[in-house]
Amino acid sequence: MRSILAVSDLTPASDRALSAAAVLAIRSGAGLHVVHPMEIVGMTLRDALQADVGRRIEDAKSALARQVRRVVPAGLAPASCALGFNQAGDTVRVRAREVGADLVVLGAGDPDTPGGVRHLRALHDAAGAAAAPCLLVRNPLNRPFIRVLLPLSAAEVGQGVLAHACDWLSSLDPPTPTELRVLHVTSGPREWRELAPELDRELRRAGGQRPWRARLRIRRSIRWNTVPHTEILRVAAEETPDLVMLGPAGGVASSAGCPEDARAILLHRLPCSVLVLPGTLAPWPDTDGAGAPASSTDPEMPTREAVEPEATMELAAAGD
Repeated sequence: MRSILAVSDLTPASDRALSAAAVLAIRSGAGLHVVHPMEIVGMTLRDALQADVGRRIEDAKSALARQVRRVVPAGLAPASCALGFNQAGDTVRVRAREVGADLVVLGAGDPDTPGGVRHLRALHDAAGAAAAPCLLVRNPLNRPFIRVLLPLSAAEVGQGVLAHACDWLSSLDPPTPTELRVLHVTSGPREWRELAPELDRELRRAGGQRPWRARLRIRRSIRWNTVPHTEILRVAAEETPDLVMLGPAGGVASSAGCPEDARAILLHRLPCSVLVLPGTLAPWPDTDGAGAPASSTDPEMPTREAVEPEATMELAAAGD
């Protein structure tokens, strides 16, 4: 990685994101960039006057500088700090392109609060168009990712999702091999029998790659459930991985038992940090009814192993 973009809304959740981005920047030698979306573009003149936009900008500039000084280790100087005035998703997408971000890092607030939903919406919007992975940070990054879960749907097998995940994890150069569990949730034995040979071939190819072999321990697990996202949530709750990685399909397939907003539900309810690999995500659902996952009673298979308008303000990286 050469460039990491941390997104801050000046809340404790973004403290975690900024801290995690700094840790990853130090480990990888990447430049750290910070952006604060203010969502001013589109305000009416009356609203802008009532909100005293000029004062808001100055306050945000000072608050962001204070947050950087408080959270980022003294030995790491951010390459840039900026304010963005578009909606959060647009700000993140444009700024990520400007700084050539290889990773976008956002903090996850309480998913049951308006602020937490706003974080998830920004992540979803940015990940839907960004060319870089987007990391949603829920837990402090005090250690390398040791246990990682990658749900892989039938539509994602053979599409490079596993290779991208392995590349990203290997780029962190973990001190000890990372355990990557590839999870496929199938609707029943017939689908499992049809998919297993292709999935096995892909895992064998990944395990045989020299750059990955020394850094990763890859194993696969197949479970049965007609509602894949609930099984993914259950596995994540049981195994407490350090990270869940989601490909473009989110590890779920389109089926009668899979709601259209299954990927949004996963982002909403997964208990750990989530890395969304590049790819097109469906639009964020209009409702926020991402309820708690239902328990699964299905049997478990034995584990086998165009130019957009600029709306950013660049700030000095280390001062008010």
